[in-house]
Amino acid sequence: MSEMPSTDPGFPCDLQTSDDGSEVVVHHSYQDLRSDASTQTDGTGACTATCQTEVVLSPEEMVTAVRRDHAYCSRPSTPEVPPGLDPVPSPGGAMDVDVTPTSHPPTGDPHNLMDLTYGVTLPVDEEFFDDEHRDPTYHPDEDLPDHIEEVSTRSVVDEPKYIVFESALETLCYAIKCNVCEHAVVNITKHIVGSGLFLSLTCNEGHEILKWASQPVSSKMPLGNLLCSAAIMFSGLTFQRLRSFANFLNLSLFSAPVFNDIQRCYLIPEVTDFWASHQSEVVGSMQGVPLDLAGDGRCDSPGYCAKYCSYSLMDVNTEKIVDMELVQCTETGNSVRMEAEAFRRCFERVRNGHALQVKRFASDRHTSIRKILRTEYTDVVHNFDLFHLAKNITSSLRGVAKSKANADLQLWTKSLSNHLWFCSRACNSDVELLLEMWRSITYHVIGIHAWPEDEGFKLFKACQHAPLTDDQQRRKKWLTVGSSPYEALKKVVLDKKLLKDLPYVAEFMHTGCLEVFHNVVLKYAPKRLEFNFSQMEARLKLAALDHNLNVGREEAVIKRPRAGSSPKGEAQYKRVFTKYTKQWVTKKKYEEKSYSHVYKMMEGVVHRKRTGKKGSVRALPAVNIAPFPAPDKAEMIAHHQSRFTAQ
Repeated sequence: MSEMPSTDPGFPCDLQTSDDGSEVVVHHSYQDLRSDASTQTDGTGACTATCQTEVVLSPEEMVTAVRRDHAYCSRPSTPEVPPGLDPVPSPGGAMDVDVTPTSHPPTGDPHNLMDLTYGVTLPVDEEFFDDEHRDPTYHPDEDLPDHIEEVSTRSVVDEPKYIVFESALETLCYAIKCNVCEHAVVNITKHIVGSGLFLSLTCNEGHEILKWASQPVSSKMPLGNLLCSAAIMFSGLTFQRLRSFANFLNLSLFSAPVFNDIQRCYLIPEVTDFWASHQSEVVGSMQGVPLDLAGDGRCDSPGYCAKYCSYSLMDVNTEKIVDMELVQCTETGNSVRMEAEAFRRCFERVRNGHALQVKRFASDRHTSIRKILRTEYTDVVHNFDLFHLAKNITSSLRGVAKSKANADLQLWTKSLSNHLWFCSRACNSDVELLLEMWRSITYHVIGIHAWPEDEGFKLFKACQHAPLTDDQQRRKKWLTVGSSPYEALKKVVLDKKLLKDLPYVAEFMHTGCLEVFHNVVLKYAPKRLEFNFSQMEARLKLAALDHNLNVGREEAVIKRPRAGSSPKGEAQYKRVFTKYTKQWVTKKKYEEKSYSHVYKMMEGVVHRKRTGKKGSVRALPAVNIAPFPAPDKAEMIAHHQSRFTAQ
């Protein structure tokens, strides 16, 4: 036998040929290699494999045949990276990855799944690129292996999912044996598309043992990508936050362009259709019934530079959102006009589009909305929102109380707000009685609780609270007539504009429940994050569905009492310290929310994908809110100056 040294650094075995060239003997470099049908092991642990060939083959062709039959001895070479691009050694990035097949000598006990030494971790031959380096015509669905077929079994939404570590998966793969030759797996070809992993397992004889997918696919899209995108949007998360989570966990995830495509083609259309169906049910239950509606606007960012303004209309009796409208500042010229325009569109659609009968309407004291109702909807009784009015009064009183001379007014701020709510509820829609009850606070704060001789009071001549004891009179810090705090309070209470607006709260209407809905909106569309128009519109509808389908939840009660707790069946309360009032308060606890509608929407998204029903997004306002095009970038950089850099 003569030696034939290998020139391939990826092939670690020593080759020897017989004198006549008809036999090639391979001395493997791996130790403790298990024996198979074409391999003999000597006493030292060195493996020798003999392959018979025909005399007509050249030594080079014999080497090729040996390497084919003993592929598990091949050492994968270092992957080449295109010049100028650095590979990211993490499979948890946003790019979709194609992993080339690799070969390794399995070690350990193949029959013991708990033996983690069986199998060697496969080095990943991969390249990650930033989105800006990607081919714009690339679509991840086209990257699936040819052997993957569409799967339609039980509901992929209800099916449990798990996080599986790569080492555990390889341990399972190496325990599989070939059905033809009963050899174990030696080659694992991995193909990663977003969150999906596709494997092809072969033995050392070249038999394909198994082709496996980590998740079902539909139309060449892994349904994990679809469901994960739906879960991101329907739960109020953003892709950027989940991508950070996946990167920290080294979890494979699809890229941002893939999420945006899924969101545009499947998620937003499904939310739009689901909301339209739900809204038709809500509107249908209100047909022919005089309605009391409350409305309020919400800007997408604090201050006077908002990009969007959404206006919501709620039925006061059922506390359900009836309709919403989203307006972008480019449609009105500036952000100040957005709320009035959104109200006009929304109210017009409710009155004429849905043909609902609106009897009363409550809003804040927005001057443009007041004019629209006064001139265009004369049959609707306009009321001011008591919540906003009380908030404005207390804000004015707190501003006055900041002065050192008026510090005593801080003790009366909450009392003044409570007095306004009491007057509105107890006046029984009598405007004259309401005004007298409101002005009576000027007597109460100085310790006088009856004023029968005052001719300015004809309907309300005494406080309605129970007589105060001497101790209560002593403890209360009453104001003094003529003092600075008392005169400041009278100026706020008897303000002419306020007295002119008070008749609009005589029917005790407020938007407290609408403010609760706005808190729900913050979950889906935080004011510190920016969304495009269609995304913002869809997230508002998600918030409305969340609110409407959880209105009227039962109060939570104690089911399993503990030592020191209230008895079984008692209502549950929680203690909360409010930053606004600097006081401890108790709040009722309610049963957990139901999100059954979310699972229905996820089923709808899967159905859209399987049936090829892609939705379309309606015409949107201008994407860029700038009133003029951007200057040349190079010119802007040339004129850029910084106060932190010496010029």
